[in-house]
Amino acid sequence: MQGFTPRRAVQADDYWPAQGFVSAGLGNALIPSLALNVPHGNVIVRRLEPGIQPVRHILAVTRPAIARMTPVQAMITALQTTADSRRNTTRHPLTTAQNERI
Repeated sequence: MQGFTPRRAVQADDYWPAQGFVSAGLGNALIPSLALNVPHGNVIVRRLEPGIQPVRHILAVTRPAIARMTPVQAMITALQTTADSRRNTTRHPLTTAQNERI
């Protein structure tokens, strides 16, 4: 997107409508790879260079009264394990529209 200057900004509350805006030719979007399980038609997916990729911090919060309970600890462990396994390994192939417009 180097050299790209948007003429207007559009905000979407979810990633699917954001892909719809891109599919309609209204611009570009930054979307996390976890939200790209089903790419919208006419959307080209490209990874950002590793040095400029945004970072998302996800926290698990619980009440002190239940923090040490086995099910709570199991859920936090499962979330951490999943996050660790996905870190830098989620890859989505480039999806090219029939009439590619860049």
